[in-house]
Amino acid sequence: MKKCFFALVLTVYSSSSFAQDDEYCQNNVCTFVCGTNCTAILNQDTGHFKIEGSGNMKNFSWKVINGKKASDAPWQPYMQEIESVEISNDITSIGNGFLWGATNVQEVDIPENVTRIGNWAFLNTSLTSVEIPSKVEIIDSYAFAGTQISEIDIPDSVKEIHGYVFQQTPNLTEVDIPDTVETIGVGIFYMSGVNTVYCNNEGGRCDQFFYSHSENNLEKGILKAYTKHADRYFLDGLSYKSLENMKNNLPVKRIYTIDEANQVAGKTNTFSIRYR
Repeated sequence: MKKCFFALVLTVYSSSSFAQDDEYCQNNVCTFVCGTNCTAILNQDTGHFKIEGSGNMKNFSWKVINGKKASDAPWQPYMQEIESVEISNDITSIGNGFLWGATNVQEVDIPENVTRIGNWAFLNTSLTSVEIPSKVEIIDSYAFAGTQISEIDIPDSVKEIHGYVFQQTPNLTEVDIPDTVETIGVGIFYMSGVNTVYCNNEGGRCDQFFYSHSENNLEKGILKAYTKHADRYFLDGLSYKSLENMKNNLPVKRIYTIDEANQVAGKTNTFSIRYR
């Protein structure tokens, strides 16, 4: 009886104390393909995730796991084991879904040669800060959504910022959009903590910020705006070219012209968009 009991305990101890080898992992080191000339290596003992090689990372898609969307990168089952990240300076793009859901990652140094940060690249990580390199031209959808970043410096090299990039970033409060940005997607600050945006509104490119905040800050707040578009109307942060256009989209509760909005901007919980 004692021998059987000892054998059972030994078996349980062995399976819970050492990672299982599989198609990617041998002796607690996991190796994955992350691009044509890109290899990802995870040390399961230390949680260190190293990206070696050069060129663009592969763009991964998503899949449903236990009823929730997740990256379909081959290291997805190991995301919770990743604690630190090192990326080769010769990598030129961060692929879609790169660290989606790696909740133990708090910081990442993005290499200086990166020109694009892909969709969902750092979605739902625990990033508290990030430096965007001076060669980045494109920041794709949801790239930093669901993170804990409190500030972001967008370099003049950036030309495109796609939808919902900073969605659900409660610690982010102020953002300056460089004049070099030609494309701004909808909802980039949706459900974030952002209350001030500096933006050149030439061609009305900043107007979607009002939409972005329609369901958080501005739902209970009053718009504060400095703008050249004196013919626009605002309803809880939504911007419309005409009252008719507004009525076709939402039931009208209270309409503010820009002048009216500025007059009541002293109220609390306001969103300020300051046009250069």
